[in-house]
Amino acid sequence: MIIRTENNEIIDLSKPICISIEINFNGEQPNTYGVEIADAEAYRAGEFIGDVREGGSCNFEKYKIIPHCNGTHTECIGHITKERIYVNDIFDNIFFKAELITVNPVIYSEEIKETYQPKIDEGDLLITSEMIPEVISGDALIVRTKPNDESKKVRRYEETGFPYFTNEAMEKINKSGIKHLLVDMPSIDRMYDGGKLSNHHIYWGLKKGDEVGKNYSKKTISEMVFADDFIKNGVYMCCIQIPDWKGDASPSRIFLYEIIKQ
Repeated sequence: MIIRTENNEIIDLSKPICISIEINFNGEQPNTYGVEIADAEAYRAGEFIGDVREGGSCNFEKYKIIPHCNGTHTECIGHITKERIYVNDIFDNIFFKAELITVNPVIYSEEIKETYQPKIDEGDLLITSEMIPEVISGDALIVRTKPNDESKKVRRYEETGFPYFTNEAMEKINKSGIKHLLVDMPSIDRMYDGGKLSNHHIYWGLKKGDEVGKNYSKKTISEMVFADDFIKNGVYMCCIQIPDWKGDASPSRIFLYEIIKQ
């Protein structure tokens, strides 16, 4: 299917490029904080067994998942608010223009004058403000970190750690006016930060303990994406798909589409 945008750009919807990690209930998965893995098991009640392989009439499974830790997910401001705000209520458009960039995080040294709350620890890998474009094309920014390989699809981040943004980098992203931030790390904040989540608060323009009111931010963050190296840096149309459930975060399937200039 071919569509034409209001800017006379052509998009071929028959050629999606997936940048999300599937949740494999029966195989290897990425994992953060050492939480329980996403799991599926046949439903059992009395003589009923929801597994054809065990003599059941159909497959009938129940699923257990922690979206923030078990794979690609999209979250909203409800992740850090007392108020119950749900990601399925956020999207007014699931199809938007996004810019993909690749960054090479640097090990913290005293030469780096940027900051993070709480303090940066020796050996931390940082994404600094100079790595973020002055102007971002579209409504979304996708950040791919180096090194980039398929181990991200099954990585146990409790063992490996991951880079994170300085507060100055997040301020720059926030001022760009984007509505969606997509990253290949499990979080835009440091893995263990004493619960401050300073970058989340900067991105959503919220101070810790604030009440959000009715005019809360509708911006989203998608974490644990995977943009393979064959996908070139540049501007794409992006589509984020989520199930229609009420939670601050949801597993997500994310596609990019090349834009054919006219």
